[in-house]
Amino acid sequence: MTEPMPDSPRERARILEEARTFDRHASEAHKSGKLQIAETKYKLALNLYRQAGYTEREQANCHRDLGNVYRDAGRLKKAEQSQKRALNMFEQLEGTERDQADCHQNLGDVYRGAGRLKKAEQSHKQALTMYQQLEGTERQQAACHQNLGDVYRDAGRLEEAEAEYMQARSTLQTLGLSHELPRVDLSLAQLRQTQAEQSTDPTLRSRLLEEALGFAVPAMLQMDAARLQFPTEQKRLKWSTEVAGPYIRKAFELAELVGDTTLVSDLIAHSRAAGIIELVTNDDPDAVSGLGVSAAEIFLTASVDPDGADGTGRAGSEGDPEPNSGPTPEDPPSQSASAHTLGVDMLLKRKPVPTLKMPNGRFALEQYRPQQLTTIKYV
Repeated sequence: MTEPMPDSPRERARILEEARTFDRHASEAHKSGKLQIAETKYKLALNLYRQAGYTEREQANCHRDLGNVYRDAGRLKKAEQSQKRALNMFEQLEGTERDQADCHQNLGDVYRGAGRLKKAEQSHKQALTMYQQLEGTERQQAACHQNLGDVYRDAGRLEEAEAEYMQARSTLQTLGLSHELPRVDLSLAQLRQTQAEQSTDPTLRSRLLEEALGFAVPAMLQMDAARLQFPTEQKRLKWSTEVAGPYIRKAFELAELVGDTTLVSDLIAHSRAAGIIELVTNDDPDAVSGLGVSAAEIFLTASVDPDGADGTGRAGSEGDPEPNSGPTPEDPPSQSASAHTLGVDMLLKRKPVPTLKMPNGRFALEQYRPQQLTTIKYV
């Protein structure tokens, strides 16, 4: 059914502006995990685009985005329907080959989530073929190889999965996208763990688990360091649990499987480190008021309550535990104290802590630490 056209260009412009506003708000809600709100606003945008007329591309985008919302909500049948509708609309429009490839990739994700691995393989292969014919899509090609690896791993086709992961890894390294390697490395760690579980040779099993650790721990370090970009403890905790959580859990799981108590101890010590705060001089107009300190770096430990006694994420009040006196940072900063000692407001961004020097003189996780932790920005 064709929607009636607006009575005037001005009315159409108004409808389009309203549609784009709902579209933008839907995208923001989706990024924030507010899936019901995102669904509602995408539907409102879609209805307005239909009213405005001559907006087939915008409508196709809405269907695709709605499909992603349904996928994230676990409503896979609705997700499949929306992605297919978007794909059919894009196929009627010129210059939408990249959009079509996106839909095939999204369908692959939906099929994998539903356990329809053959369909997932076909969709990801179709997406990869289309991306390979388009310039500037190397990043998307890497994602296709990653996704194909996941499908093959689910299907027990481990050699094929490894080949796809390695191709994804090589492409990302060539592109200089080292901040995207953790996801691939987590998959490789899981693959090595599966191979170890299937091995009847104790020596081979041990070697495979060590290789799994070689992928998992550096990936964990990089993902964990990314939490320090957030200015509040609440957001840092949310990142640690929802985003970096799988990386942290996998590192601990593998360390326990190999029975490496030293590594478990190192991981615990690292996880308690709360980062380094850079403070500016009070001459700076953006300086934190009332601290009475000049430029300094303050090493914090997890003795600070993540939520604070009053739920604000501020440092604990009198009576809180004293800071951990165990591991200390290598080459400690010129001024070092706990947030409790200085009463520092926790609304400050931080940097990753230096390598931790353990009581016996070792440096924690030294053999697993990347040369330089890449800054990951997911804000």
